[in-house]
Parts: sequence; structure tokens; C-alpha cells
Amino acid sequence: MKQHTSIEHQAARCAPPTGERPLATGLTGRQHLALGLVFLLALALRGVHAWGQARNNPFFYAPAMDEEVNHQWAQRVASGAGLGPTAFFRAPLHSYLLGGLYALFGPNLALARTLGALLGAVTCYLLARLGVILGGFATGLIAGLIAAVYWPLIHFDSQLLTTGLEGFFNVLLLLLLLCAARRDSLVLFGLAGVAWGLAALTRPNVLAFAPGLLLWLWMARRRAPRPLRWVRAAALLFAGAVVTILPVTIRNYVVAKEWVLIAAYGGVNFYIGNNPQADGCMAIVPGTRATWWGGFEDTHRIAEHDRGRKLTEGEVSSYWLHKGLAWIGAHPGAWLRLMLEKVRLFWSPIEIPNNQPDWYFAGLSGISVVFVIGFPIVGCLALAGLALLVRDWRAWSLPIFCGALYMATVVLFFCPGRYRLPAVPMLILLAAGGLARLPGLCQKRRLTSLAGYGLVGGLAALFLATNPPDRVTARQGAEGLAHHNLAMYYAQVGRQQPAELAKVIPHLEEAARFRPYDPQIQRELGQWLAWAQRPEEAAERFTRALALAPNDVDTCLALGDWLASTGQASEAIRHYENALRAGPQRVEPRVRLGIALAKIGRAAAAEEYLRAALEQDPTQVPANRALARIEWQRGDKDAALARLRQAALGAPADATLAMDLVGLLDACAADDARDGQFDRAVQAIEEALQAARRTNQSVLVEQLENALRTYKTRAAGQTGP
Repeated sequence: MKQHTSIEHQAARCAPPTGERPLATGLTGRQHLALGLVFLLALALRGVHAWGQARNNPFFYAPAMDEEVNHQWAQRVASGAGLGPTAFFRAPLHSYLLGGLYALFGPNLALARTLGALLGAVTCYLLARLGVILGGFATGLIAGLIAAVYWPLIHFDSQLLTTGLEGFFNVLLLLLLLCAARRDSLVLFGLAGVAWGLAALTRPNVLAFAPGLLLWLWMARRRAPRPLRWVRAAALLFAGAVVTILPVTIRNYVVAKEWVLIAAYGGVNFYIGNNPQADGCMAIVPGTRATWWGGFEDTHRIAEHDRGRKLTEGEVSSYWLHKGLAWIGAHPGAWLRLMLEKVRLFWSPIEIPNNQPDWYFAGLSGISVVFVIGFPIVGCLALAGLALLVRDWRAWSLPIFCGALYMATVVLFFCPGRYRLPAVPMLILLAAGGLARLPGLCQKRRLTSLAGYGLVGGLAALFLATNPPDRVTARQGAEGLAHHNLAMYYAQVGRQQPAELAKVIPHLEEAARFRPYDPQIQRELGQWLAWAQRPEEAAERFTRALALAPNDVDTCLALGDWLASTGQASEAIRHYENALRAGPQRVEPRVRLGIALAKIGRAAAAEEYLRAALEQDPTQVPANRALARIEWQRGDKDAALARLRQAALGAPADATLAMDLVGLLDACAADDARDGQFDRAVQAIEEALQAARRTNQSVLVEQLENALRTYKTRAAGQTGP
């Protein structure tokens, strides 16, 4: 008997048995109710998870890293300031949607996370409807249920990240395409294009779907009523995407005078995933700071330093793209090995952490008992399901093509768990398609098909079981990362609530216990132990950090800072020099070297390093302060004052800088008074008063007010009758 493979015949399998009244969609009332219950289950689990996170996860109300940046950008959008006078650095849709929510209700984190959970439940329902079209009601029901209980989806749906929005638009795109093909509706193809464009404005990776969509449309041409309508469908699909994306492209050109399609971070991300130190997990450019804004500034500063001029966002992206391509061209074998490693990481049985260890923080909601279905189960079932669906591969070609292309985009860059999550709905569909066919195969005793399903599933399970993560991404390492994140949280909170600082060192010690191989944790623990006046323990941690990463810039700098604070200037300078050799593109080693050399009286060498640092970054306050002191000591007080004034414009709230400025102005006033120039002395003290008041230096203010009265009295005496 000829096997049906068309989309229409696949949908016909949903027809209800005789005696039940079908609805317009081909589903019975009971089947609609079942799919509605999928939505309610998904919503209930996500709601309880968000509630548990609000009670137990300190980051629920204090977002960090990407969540924090998204929160900040949304607040800027809500205020009307927009995202700045440059081309968009990242795809803007999420920021503008979140900003619109903030504009209506204020920056309410709980509301934003709750609406994310609601959107995730809608995605589960849409995925169920997509499964119905592909393989019938059973397939759709199973797909929806898997998505409803898939724990990474539950967790990320309430995050202030783009992940949930990506999944929603990706599933909506596939659903609209299949509905358009069933009905031969050009309008629906146009709407699918709009959904595709919105997905690209959330994460541009989905533009890689283009060849898969064209191939799918070409394969579906025989099912269209008129042979050439697939060309019109393709034209409308792409036109819908172009019309949706074009306003962003035009905005980028109008604002920044450069043609950036959506966002200008592709080149940076490409280099992160394709460089001599890339491991497929780390999402940091080598040699830059690990903080979000620190890394952002460093990638721009390094590119501008190498090019010798100020660069636009697009030019920065192009710089890193060409740097990555140059490495690939010079080391094709190493790049191919890296690609194979990233394929392995994509199929990792755990969620490789990016900003936070997902399993640990997801478990804080208190419902981890239901976190049974994760990537290992879905991955095995998807590959096994693909073995059963291979005969109907044309009918299933849309999720197969899109899933494969999305996986390719992830592998091309880097593979933390959250970046592969938008491909998971395609895997869920394949898993559901296979599971839905099992009862029929068993009933008909299709032993060959069942054996193939079991063999592929068993091989997939064996692969995942023998594809363990390395020590950095293993669950034990992830728990250490969780303690590190909590330590950094309490360090930040401790600025306003000093009692919270007592929690920093215990969390860092736990982090070091779980991740003894991590030089960053050892270094930061050393810094906090030094702050807590525990010098012997601090020295031990610094030594471990240096042994683990002898050429790590931040470790050398931290050890140098500690040695300088304990009066060991010569040793500090040696470590600063090591930091400069390890990271010549970084500005901090030159600043620290200059300051240290100035303290031991080597003014000429100090000035050389400080001026070099200021050529890299003219806004460096410590470098300007140290150089001003050198200029003052050699008698060039006008240059010193001009430098401190300029630095104070960029950092008006810097108390130390203000005190230096006050000290110089006070000394200038005293010199002017000795020369009898009391009017100039008054001007200097008035400027010093402004700086002291600006930084709330109450003792200095009182002293300066007394001096001001004295100088004014003397000035009046000079000009009186």
C-alpha cells in the first residue's frame, strides 16, 4: 500500500473516530480540552517555579550578568532614552518588549518573570498544535506534555533572557508555515515571514533557516494546487521577514551611519567561539575582563587600539570576525577539531552553564522533584524517533531542517545549555513522533521498526552516557560556580548592607572546595581574605591561583596589589610586569606599574607607563591621579591641576580624586597667599569647596570654609579704604 507523506495526509490522521463531532480544526472537543490541559499544566509548573524562585533565589530580585543588562536596557527604553546613539549591539526586540512592560507597570521584576512563564506555557500549547499537524493528536499531546515538564524550559521561561521569546517565535514560525502549506494560503506565508523576522530580531541565528525553508518549500511544490505557487509563497515568506527587519536596519543607519542588519555583536561572538583558546563553553574573549561591561569595553578598546582610531559598532564586529577567520585560515586542523568538540558539547547530557549553573539555581524553587525530563531523555528519544520517521522524512522535513541548521549556528559559536534550548522544541517533536507510533508498531508487530527504534535509542543513550562533561561543566563544578555567584551577590549587596559581607568568604570557600582548579575563585578568595586581615591564608590562595594560571593577567594583578598593600613593592612590580607581558592589550598593568614605580621614587619610568596607559584609555582616573602627583612634585602645578580637573569631570563622585584635587588647590591657595595674591587664593579654595561638597567630605568642607573666610578677609583688607 502506498504510504502517504504529504502534510495534508499527516493532518488527516487527526480525524476523530465515528460518532464524535469534529471541530473546524479536525480535533474533537475532548482533544481540544486535552491540549488546553497541557497549557494549564505548563502554566502551573512555571508559576510554582517562579514563586519558589522569588522565595529562595536572591537573584530573582537582583538580576546579574545578561539578566541585569537586559533589565537596564529595558529601563532605558521605558524612560524614552532608547539604546544609545550607535547601531544595536544585540538584537533589540526583547529589550523593547520588556521596556514597554516597564513603561506601563514600572520595572516590576516579578511581573516580568510571571509574563515570561505565561509565554512559555503558550509555547508549549503551540508546540502541541504543531505536533498535531505533523503526526496527529497523540504526537501533539505528547510533544506538549514533554515541553510542559522539560525542566530547562520551565527554568528559563521566567528568566529575563531572550530564550523564552526565541522558543515562542521559532515554534510560531513552524506552525504558521505548516498551516500555510495545508491551506495553500499566501497570507499565512506572509505572516510566517513576519514571525521569522521577529524571531531574528530576538536572535539573528534563525536567519540560518533560509536554505532549509527554501528546500522545504521546493519539496512541497507538488502538494500545492498550482505548481508555481511555492515561488510566490517563498517570496511572501521572505518579504514578511524583510519588512519586519528593515526598520531596525534603517534605524541603525540613521543613528550610526552604518549598515548593520540587526545587531553588531556577531563578530565578537564568532571570535569567542573560534580562537586559539576557545573551548566551546567559555563566552569571553581571551584577555578581556570577565564582567559583562568590562568585556564589552575591552573588546572595543582592543580593536580600536589595534586599528589606531575610534571604531563604530559594525567595525568592531568586523575586526573580531576577521580575527577569527584569520585563525581558522592559519589553523584549519585545530578549527575542525574544535568544531567536533562543540558538536559533542551540543549533545552534552547536562546544561552547560553560561551566566549561572542552571541546575543548582533551578532547584532553589523547591519543585526539583518534577525535574525528571531534561536533555538526555529528549535527545535519546528524538534520535530514536528520527529512525522511525525516516520513511516520512519529507512530511517531517521542516523541523528536521530547522533543527539541524540551528544546531549548526550554535556549534559555530559556543554551546552553553541556554543557547541550544531554542533547538529543543524540534527535538521534542521528533521524540513525540516516535513515541506516538510505538503502540501501532507493537500492535502490528513491526519488529524491524521496533528493533531499529530500540537500537538507535540505545546507541544514543550510550553516547550521552559516555559523553560526560569535563570538570569545568560537571554538576560538582556547577555547584562551585553557584557558590561563587552567591558570593559576588553578597559582595555587591554588602555595599549598602555591611552585615551581608560576612557571607562572602564562606561562599567563596565552598566555591573553592568544589572548583579547586579555578584560578579566578582562588584569586578572589585571596583578595577577600586579605580584606579580612587573614594574610597567611590570603598568601596561600594567591599562590594557588598563580600556580594554576601563571600567565593570567588578573591573577598577576591581584597578587601584585596584595604585595603592594603589604609594603613589598619590588615583588609587586615583578608581578605587574608579568601581567603586562601576559596581556599587553590591557590597560590595568601599565597603570599599576606606573603607580608602584612612582611610590618607590622612579618617577621617569612611572610617567612613561602612565602616559602609555592614558593613550589606551584617557579616562583612567588612577593613572591621571598618579601622573598629576608626579607633575606637581616636579613643579608643574598648572599641568597637574588641569589633569585633575579633567579627570574630575569624568568621575565627579570619586572621593579620592576629589581629595587629591582639594589638596592641590589648597596648596595653590597657600602659595598664592604667600605671594599676596589673595583673590587667586579665594578662587582656589572656592573650587576646592565645590569638590569637597560634591563628595560629601564634611571635615574638609569645614576646614576649607574657615580658610575661605580668612582669605576673603585678607583680600578685602588689600582692596579696602
